Amino acid sequence: MNSDFKDKYNDLPRPKSWIPGPSAPWIHVGLGDRSLTVSNMQDYFLSQDKKIKNIGTLISSELPETAIEDLGDDDIETKPAAVLVPFVLKEHSQNSEIESLILMTRSMSVSHHKGQVSFPGGMVEAFDKDMKSTALRETNEEIGIDPNEFNILGIRSPVNTRARSGLITPVVATCRNSVLEKLKANEDEVELIHNIEISELVKPGAYFSEIWDFGQVSPTIHMYFVYDTNSKPVFIWGATAHILTDILHCLKV
Repeated sequence: MNSDFKDKYNDLPRPKSWIPGPSAPWIHVGLGDRSLTVSNMQDYFLSQDKKIKNIGTLISSELPETAIEDLGDDDIETKPAAVLVPFVLKEHSQNSEIESLILMTRSMSVSHHKGQVSFPGGMVEAFDKDMKSTALRETNEEIGIDPNEFNILGIRSPVNTRARSGLITPVVATCRNSVLEKLKANEDEVELIHNIEISELVKPGAYFSEIWDFGQVSPTIHMYFVYDTNSKPVFIWGATAHILTDILHCLKV
């Protein structure tokens, strides 16, 4: 393992009993075909939403690709939260191809997930109209992008942390490439903003998983070992990696 990631990987709060997990869902997709577009994401979301709607009558082989998991994050009690999953469109693309993804490393002064890589987002406030409003408001506060810059593609199934203390609702959106020039970190909450190319996320060796045995449940813990466009190492795991893997399942459809 690359030394850029070794310490964070070794420091994961894994239980004593664990085994390596499955390979990346897109492992059988050729490298040249691992491109992400708005249309294949929307088609995938539609197919998964239909499965969830009819879950009571499904057989096991037809269940959604991912489900809410116990994730290995030692969290404390929180309110419901929403995050924005901000994909950046490729400039002058004819088929709405996705070029990259915006993530951030939280500062050590925030209340939750100190120093962890995450999507912009936060807890729902009483004045928020809905989950979309929460995700867009928090994104503006944390990385300085106006809500009008984003086009909402959809809302994914909520995920939770190991403590099951609060659900996190992912709001998937796209923005133009020009937004990257407007990124500005809120220094009280954000240490770094990362722009990570999709090709980096799906390259061989970027994805890894483990199955953690907590007794009653044995969730698959997803991880990504990648570099952003400024060559900064980015280790993604936990709820953020779970949300990302759910979306990237569309590459195998």
